[in-house]
Amino acid sequence: SPYDPAIHRYLAPAVDSWAKLLARDEPNRTFYKKIFASDVTSSPPYELLTKSFALAISPIPGHKHDSTRAGMMATVDARKPHLMQGMLAAEIISGLVPGHEVPVARSWLTSEDGFAQSLLRLITVLSTEPPTVAVTRGVPVAARNADDEALLHITLSGITVLKRLFEKARDPEAAPGEEGARLPGDGMIRQENLLGALMLKPPSQPRGEVIRRLCEYAGLDM
Repeated sequence: SPYDPAIHRYLAPAVDSWAKLLARDEPNRTFYKKIFASDVTSSPPYELLTKSFALAISPIPGHKHDSTRAGMMATVDARKPHLMQGMLAAEIISGLVPGHEVPVARSWLTSEDGFAQSLLRLITVLSTEPPTVAVTRGVPVAARNADDEALLHITLSGITVLKRLFEKARDPEAAPGEEGARLPGDGMIRQENLLGALMLKPPSQPRGEVIRRLCEYAGLDM
């Protein structure tokens, strides 16, 4: 079921703890990589990896949730700490997903819960959200900068996750028009959203990195 803070009260600390475990240095990384690699024999394959990824992305607002931009931003603001940690974990896990030979990435991108659409919508809203430049009454500059930094982290991690999954879902040797050559699901960014990000001011260095990543991601569908 979709994440509901009133019901799933322990999800936030679970996501935070999971991200911290995954982000640890050696030997932790070697251990969990071996654990996930051994999961290839499960039925379905890589079920543990799938469940781990599901935990990481659980704070992402559903694509049918809070349809307005204001509603989405309010949800993101409320979930920001564990959403940021969740995207960190999702980014790490996406790097462990096997290639197109095992359809794990394709199954995630075409999942019934609309994960790809939800993450794309989150990226789209955040990448076209102007930075906090106006003076906000009672909010110190350092706090506003930290807020923008958190949103930037979520945006960049989200782009990386989708880009990796689409790359791993596509068969590079498939002929144009074949099933393996087509990108699965409905998670590609639209041209108007990309243009919206390009038109934002000011063109700061972090914003430039978002635009660069978005262009790379959009290029997968060309």
